[in-house]
Parts: sequence; structure tokens; C-alpha cells
Amino acid sequence: MRFFAISIFFGFASSTFCPNSAWTYNSAENNCAPAADSGFSFTCNNDGSITVNFKLEHLYSYVANSFASDAAAVLSSNSATGPVNDVFTFQTKAMTFSQSTNEIIVGSFTLAGELFTEEITDESGDISTMELSDPISTTITCQFSSSVDTSANLEISEGATIAGTTSTVNLADAMVATLSSNGESRTSFTIGETVEVSISEPEAFAAAGAIAKIKECTVYENIQQLTNPIPLLKSSSCGMNVLSAAATDEFNFSFSAFQYSSTSNENFSIKCSYQICIVDGNGNPTLPNCFDNVDAEKSDAEADSALFTCS
Repeated sequence: MRFFAISIFFGFASSTFCPNSAWTYNSAENNCAPAADSGFSFTCNNDGSITVNFKLEHLYSYVANSFASDAAAVLSSNSATGPVNDVFTFQTKAMTFSQSTNEIIVGSFTLAGELFTEEITDESGDISTMELSDPISTTITCQFSSSVDTSANLEISEGATIAGTTSTVNLADAMVATLSSNGESRTSFTIGETVEVSISEPEAFAAAGAIAKIKECTVYENIQQLTNPIPLLKSSSCGMNVLSAAATDEFNFSFSAFQYSSTSNENFSIKCSYQICIVDGNGNPTLPNCFDNVDAEKSDAEADSALFTCS
């Protein structure tokens, strides 16, 4: 899955003041951003998580010695590691996902400091609460492509089945395709055998309320996926008749092994394209037309009943 990191900014009331040396003023945007040499960085991970490196100065306008150790303890209790050279790390923190276009899913994570307070009782018995820290809250966002492809390579021969190991091809660590036959992990098959394809669902997006649907699955004559594409599935509902292609759900399908008569090449490749959409509590896309490209593939197959059978 391709992803794109977005710069993050935090706005302050003053047009020229940033809270400390870990921040730098951006006059064009009239806001403050983490300084280049401040130890701040983040990585948008392909499994839908985020890794953030930061210092206490990114969480507080002023870090007093009286609560610096308390702040570090709070970070540790929230799974932050460090500090190493004063830099803490949040690893694989879950993000909140939203979707405003069919092409992009946005993940966001808020990095925020803790408000430290202390109560004091004066001579008259009145209780006053003192705020000992000035927390900063900063939101980091990542963009993920909602259109993804996953592939697996296989060998088909005319003779006896050749033992092989499972073919696992990672798509940016998000979706993994594996091959088998009769429950046995394989990469080699004979003509006519049933090839079973299983694709793992992106756990981070599933947990965030996203659904992935097959747009199409295709077999190519070579592993470079350049020549003689043969469609296996158009959406999960329509399979190619002559190859008995059929899907049991969005992540599992099968077809009959074959060879191309135009070549002696036995090594082929399968490619499946998916559309991922954020859905509401009722399972409906938050963008009503998000799965339109999936529906279009199904409509094309339904119009070609000689080639496809649709459920």
C-alpha cells in the first residue's frame, strides 16, 4: 500500500511566538512546526499505524524539572520507549481513520502532553489548584491509497505436482496472498487442479471500520504481469466460467489451473485489485460512491454471461 506523509503544524495565538526551541515559526502559514533539528520525526507505517519520535519540548511549552520525571513516567505507561538522547518513541500507535475521497484514506494521531496539577490548602482552608504544565496538542496525519493490489506467483506443469513452499507476496506489509490446494500450502500445480487463493485482510483498517472489496483478479502469463491477462474475477460475485473461478468471500477464491498454449513458460502470476472504504456502524460506506468501481466491474461481467457467471 502506498502512503504519503503530511507535514504537521500547530497554531498559536501569537503570530510570531513559538513555545520553545523545539518549534520553528512558519511565517507563510502563520503557525509553528517542529524544528528540523529538534529530534521530531514520524513514519506512516503500511499496516495503518504510526511511529513518532519526539522530545518533552514537543509536548510542553516549558518543561520544569519538577514534573519532567512525571511526564516521562506517563509516557512510559502509554507504551512510549526511551528517552534516548532525550528522544521518546511511540511505536505502532493506532490511528483514527476517515475518508473524504474514494482514492485516499486519512489516518490521524494526536500527540499531546499531560496537564499536571497540584492542590494547595491555604491558611483559611480554601483549596486552590495550580497548573504546573502547559501541554501542547499536535495532530499528525497520514494518507493511504484506498486502491491496493496483491499478487502471488505460481508454477503449473503438465506432469506430477512438484512440492513447493507457500508463495507469500507482501503488498507493503498490508495484504498477503497465499496459495494452496485441498488445504495444503503449495506454489506448484498440475493442469486441472484447483488453485486456492487466500488473502489476508489489513487488520488495522478492519479495526478502524474499513471494508475491502475485490475489484478484479487477473492471471498473467509471466511474473512481470505484462502479457496475456486473463480475468478470473470481476468483483467477488462474478467468476470466469471456463476456469471455474469463484470467490467464497472477499479474501478467498479458487480456479482451475491451466497453461497458455502460446508459450512453454510455466510460471504465472495472479494479481488482485482491491478497493478499501471506511464504513459506518451499519456497514455502509461513509462515501456513498466509494465502491462504484467495484460495482462497475460486476456490471461488465453481468453483461458478458458467456464468459462470467455471477452470483
